[in-house]
Amino acid sequence: MSTVLDDKRVSPRGEGFAVAGPAGMLHVLHTSAFGWSVYRGSSLDLVRIGTGFAVGYRTPEAAVEAALGVTV
Repeated sequence: MSTVLDDKRVSPRGEGFAVAGPAGMLHVLHTSAFGWSVYRGSSLDLVRIGTGFAVGYRTPEAAVEAALGVTV
């Protein structure tokens, strides 16, 4: 069964994932403070989405889906 983690735009990186979406390269990483979250750039800035920051996802799949939907 295929998941969003099998998408050709998603690749494993360390303990997270790199996601090549409309907004460029984003990083999906897990921390104890934020759960699975979406970051951008070498300084790992949190990514904003329509409802705030893309943080607190329970699964990597949910965070990757959010990353693929980021357009800015």
